Amino acid sequence: MKHKRTVALITALLIAAFSWVPTGFAEDEVADLLAQSKATLAAHRDAPASARDYAQCIYNLEKAQEHLEKKNDSSSALAQEVNATLFWAKRFSNIEISNEIAKLRAAGGAPKMPAAPLAKTPASKPAAPGASVPEAEIITKAKAAFEEAERFSQSKASDPFAVSLRWFQVSSQFSGTEYAMLALEKARDAQTKLAAVNPSAKQSALAKEKEEVKAAVPEYDLLREGELLETAGKFDEALAKYLESVKLKDTIPANRHIGHVHFKLAQKVEEKLLPKYQTLDKEYATANKAAYENRGGNIFFNSHNPQWVAAQKKLDDLRKEADGITLHAASAQASFDKIIKLAPEHKDFDAAAYSAVSMSRRPTLKLTARSYIKEFLKNYTPADGFEQVTYEYCKSEFERLGK
Repeated sequence: MKHKRTVALITALLIAAFSWVPTGFAEDEVADLLAQSKATLAAHRDAPASARDYAQCIYNLEKAQEHLEKKNDSSSALAQEVNATLFWAKRFSNIEISNEIAKLRAAGGAPKMPAAPLAKTPASKPAAPGASVPEAEIITKAKAAFEEAERFSQSKASDPFAVSLRWFQVSSQFSGTEYAMLALEKARDAQTKLAAVNPSAKQSALAKEKEEVKAAVPEYDLLREGELLETAGKFDEALAKYLESVKLKDTIPANRHIGHVHFKLAQKVEEKLLPKYQTLDKEYATANKAAYENRGGNIFFNSHNPQWVAAQKKLDDLRKEADGITLHAASAQASFDKIIKLAPEHKDFDAAAYSAVSMSRRPTLKLTARSYIKEFLKNYTPADGFEQVTYEYCKSEFERLGK
């Protein structure tokens, strides 16, 4: 009887140790919690984890994040990986999992962390003196997040799963920018590498398509030449090769390359505009402040103030330059729509997703784009981790367009 009580006590202590993480635990324990959680998430892709196990995964990540934040660590590779993994894990939480998390928090103490806000584009109209150019603020933040993720991905090159989640986090938090689109491409690339090192991973439809492109035929020879140019960052030259391929034969792989390279060209336009926005940002803030005038002790915003009018004119001119992004989005959509027409049963996961996302990059079509994304989410189910990343990004776009 005494033996049974001893075993029961030891078991209870082990469960408590796993469920509750003291606030003073060490870095290697944070890494252990992260490793446990990543293992749960990886297994969850093949066979859904129980609500209890999935809740434990989220809870452990929250505890790890709490510890790192108490040390004011939000930028180390470990902190970035914990945050990105938690961001991904929470995408799939439901009521049952939330209830299990509540039980764990009640037993071990709820993490006290500020909720990480999603990046939002500021209002386009000035609300107070010193307002900034909306595009300058959001693109600057997106660029900084992208560069931080780039450094992270280099330090974690041997862990494509971690890299994929980090890029997904950037793409979702800065949904609606060209940096988000490029981050999505990188998340998908990391998922491709993950599948390559995982013998049990199911080969995606796009992986099979890449095998098809190895055929020694003229139209695919041009595609391979274009891929080399694209890898070297020569997107205009790559596009020219892809268009030559289409002239020889209108194939799905060629149109897919054309669509995706247009996103990269759009990102180059955004990078070119960013310094101009940043320069204007200071002038815009000064003009905004000057436009607030004191009239008889009351403060009024004078929209006819010469400084304000001049700043608005410069901003309008910059936005016209940004029409290049819209043109690339329209060209991308045309390519993806053509794929759908050529595809068996007129269904193609990648093309349907990117056609809708291309539409969302066109300001006049945002409501229509939200409707298209809704239909995509309803009619398609991701078949693997590669498609899951795209599917979840489309959810982020759907949420953004609804705000």
